[in-house]
Amino acid sequence: MLPAFVFSQVLAQITLAAPTASATPCTADVRLVRAGQPGVIEMRYGAPTPPAKAVVEAGVRPDGQLEYATIYASSSFMVLDRAALEIIRNSTFSPKVVDCKAVEAKQLYVVDFSNAPPTLSPTAFPSPSPSPYVQ
Repeated sequence: MLPAFVFSQVLAQITLAAPTASATPCTADVRLVRAGQPGVIEMRYGAPTPPAKAVVEAGVRPDGQLEYATIYASSSFMVLDRAALEIIRNSTFSPKVVDCKAVEAKQLYVVDFSNAPPTLSPTAFPSPSPSPYVQ
């Protein structure tokens, strides 16, 4: 049995270490921990990198490892699409957490080549639009 003083100190430490109150304290989306960098982006004939964006879909396993990366929306430049995939593949992720358990998830990332170095930001999947053929 712990003396009352020691027990209150342990309880105070546990209380301080507890997460802040929220509606869902044990839920988190996939998070980008460290953005990867592309290799050399070579445009033909020495042209500068055009101001373009590629959207990449990334599947993240419960252990935070990348399962797949695919182009969701092209930049219209194959070399930039490949660089966007390389950036995602070289990135580090933390998994999605639901009910205090890591789960598999997918996330969209916009890779913007307008800046040097390219920037990477998460974005939401677009909401499905109703089909004009369904009544």
